[in-house]
Amino acid sequence: PALLLVGAVVGSVVVLVSAGQTAAVPGFTAISVRQFSQTLFTHYGVAVEVISMQLLFALVGALYLGRRR
Repeated sequence: PALLLVGAVVGSVVVLVSAGQTAAVPGFTAISVRQFSQTLFTHYGVAVEVISMQLLFALVGALYLGRRR
């Protein structure tokens, strides 16, 4: 199964690179990383904090469950 998955991923990358075209989304304008980060942390700051706490709890839980007794 792992080799099949790797083959599918490599095949997809080869097809995308050989096409050489980027998919343009109508109505989408590219923004800089600075603009993205400012928007993310000014408008969605609470959501970012909540998700970061959930990831921290998941990491601590995984470490707790994964340790040997």
